[in-house]
Amino acid sequence: HTNSKRVFDYVSKFGSWVRWEHKVLGMIDGQFCPIPPNITTVNMVCGQQIKSVKEMDTWLASNRCKYKEIKNGEQMAKSRVGPVLYEKIFKHYTYKQ
Repeated sequence: HTNSKRVFDYVSKFGSWVRWEHKVLGMIDGQFCPIPPNITTVNMVCGQQIKSVKEMDTWLASNRCKYKEIKNGEQMAKSRVGPVLYEKIFKHYTYKQ
């Protein structure tokens, strides 16, 4: 992919484009869910019915951990997505590395 019209036009001389949408899914609680987590992930994993960015922001605000000072990766992840998503997605992924 490119943001350059010049490159796009040049490459287009040699063939046609096929739309591609890259999606990453992870197996969480026996179901394939989008990774990184988004509204769909939270709805599937946490049994929510979030429909808007505003509702998602409210959910995150009430689920994130608050630390005076973040001292490690676990705290960073929990401060962004909360303990439930951390446990179900990030903890074990990082552990496998």
